[in-house]
Amino acid sequence: MNLLPVNNYYKKILQVSLPAIAGLSTQMVVSLVDSAMVGRLEETTYALAAMGIGVLATWALVSFFSSLATGTHVIVARRFGQTNYLECGNTLNNSLIISFTIGIVVALIGVFFASSIANFFASDDQVAKYASEYLLFRFLGIPFFLISVSFRGFFFGISKTKIFMISGIFTNFFNIIFNYIFIYGEFGMPRMGLAGAGLGSTLATFIDVLFYLIIILLPAYRKRYQNFKFFKVDTEIIKGIFKISLPVSFQNVFVLIGFLSFVSITGIIGYKTAGSYSGNYINFIYLFFASVWIWSCSPNACRK
Repeated sequence: MNLLPVNNYYKKILQVSLPAIAGLSTQMVVSLVDSAMVGRLEETTYALAAMGIGVLATWALVSFFSSLATGTHVIVARRFGQTNYLECGNTLNNSLIISFTIGIVVALIGVFFASSIANFFASDDQVAKYASEYLLFRFLGIPFFLISVSFRGFFFGISKTKIFMISGIFTNFFNIIFNYIFIYGEFGMPRMGLAGAGLGSTLATFIDVLFYLIIILLPAYRKRYQNFKFFKVDTEIIKGIFKISLPVSFQNVFVLIGFLSFVSITGIIGYKTAGSYSGNYINFIYLFFASVWIWSCSPNACRK
């Protein structure tokens, strides 16, 4: 009995999906390095527990909007299959409008309520203080993150998942460098502790946006898709992105709220318990989302 596939579709699926998985997997490396850096600070258990709350609270928020990549991906893939390259570029333009607008609004709200969010999930005052400082800087980076999400959806839609892989490696390399500089106060920078990890991640996300802008302005993409030449608001595209994205948004946020509730419970037991668990469940989340990418990218293989 032959259990192996009898066609070449599995090869095409892996060809498209593996670079996306590799790109997302670099986040796990950053998470481990961050945990190691934060674990060498004074009051380690407080800092690790606060990082667990900060990372999960940020992800619970951005995961709701990061599904914009799914809506962008699906619509761009449809237009790409029709060889309607100008509409591919127009879809990205409208996705960027959505991301920028939502990103600014969410960042302002997040910065204003950072302390309240931290105090809601942390039972220890010191943990809440560290978490609020971390969240403040992470929320400032949300506009950049959502813009990069739109670019990711576009490149997935045209089956250029290697761009995301390169972006992940490039961005997370700088994430580690920035975190080292600001956590420990190297090269003349102030020693910020856990807040430095939040600032480093935000700066790395900004570099990620610059990377995507450089790529999209290369002649090979600029001439074919003409992204910024015909920049117009298309309400039908915007409605389509939201229609596809919202179900995925609720799925993602419910998963992460479950993890965040677990963090809160362990925090009630004790901040040392929460600190010991933080790195493990953060990495599990990255593994969960990495496993999802292989299925989300597989439709691209069907039209190659």
